[in-house]
Amino acid sequence: MLSTDKITEIYYEVDDFFKAYSNVLQSHSIEADSTKKKRSIEFAMVLLNHISMQEMFL
Repeated sequence: MLSTDKITEIYYEVDDFFKAYSNVLQSHSIEADSTKKKRSIEFAMVLLNHISMQEMFL
């Protein structure tokens, strides 16, 4: 089982990654449409959930 500290660490790493990825993706976008919905914390939480489930079964 993962400790709370490990889960928090993974969450922050995923969050930092998506902040950087979002900036790179935005700078490489062809069209800048502000009406599109951005992936936010929900996507990071789903990814974190999958990562933590994988680590539990390794």
